[in-house]
Amino acid sequence: MNTDLQVLALTPNPVPQLPKGVGQGQLPVSVDELSNLVVRSYDLNVKSALELNIPVCSIEGGSERRVVVYEWAAYKDIEGDFDVHYQYGYVIRFCLTISKWDANAKTSLGFIAASVELGQAQAQWVMEVRGLSGPNIDKAIIPPTELKIETLIKAKDSLEALVTCIRDGSTRFYPYLISQKTADRPATARYLQAAATVHALAGIEKGWTLGKAREEFGTQEEHALSVIDQVYRELGGIDHPQSKPKKTKSNEAADLLKPLNLKKWL
Repeated sequence: MNTDLQVLALTPNPVPQLPKGVGQGQLPVSVDELSNLVVRSYDLNVKSALELNIPVCSIEGGSERRVVVYEWAAYKDIEGDFDVHYQYGYVIRFCLTISKWDANAKTSLGFIAASVELGQAQAQWVMEVRGLSGPNIDKAIIPPTELKIETLIKAKDSLEALVTCIRDGSTRFYPYLISQKTADRPATARYLQAAATVHALAGIEKGWTLGKAREEFGTQEEHALSVIDQVYRELGGIDHPQSKPKKTKSNEAADLLKPLNLKKWL
């Protein structure tokens, strides 16, 4: 008999560290600030699920396992450095990890549960809540149980109950990083950012201030200038426009530029 266990993912603590280019003041502090609402169902292979931080249960099947997800999420889109967009908000998920499964078979919850009961598949499930916490949230989550048709009915009721708890007075909201994505930009924009990286390294090698490096660059395109700021911050340890890099940092920049042999081009 296949036993289907639940892995319960509880609500998170506040975000410990922010990505580059994202300030604390940009994070949403209430659900009213979440302008994007997504309700969807989808299925993924294990590799894609792990890349998206979707819970994957440790049952047999290796990379052949599939993950079926039913999701309710709301978020605020925040742009960080290098055109990376971050989705901060909350997410409620019911996830099934399936193995011994015909790739051409239906992935509806009812069909999966019936297949498990008949011994034609193995599955484990996860109820996950991220970004929300409170006593009513805890009560709404169903306890661990085997995957049966009755389990799916309870899971559906649980999801509906969790949604009603979102704006409950006892529910607390924490901005949870749901996902991140690099925005698609023209190739010329990417090349300009690469040129800005080399320019910033050359500026550090010459001992220029951050302000001078920005001024000497051939364009004031904001994304390119943000690259210069980031190189100065990460390599030179500089945030202030009038600060100069230390000699040791100039030497590091020179070492990084050696493979380019810039003198033969200038």
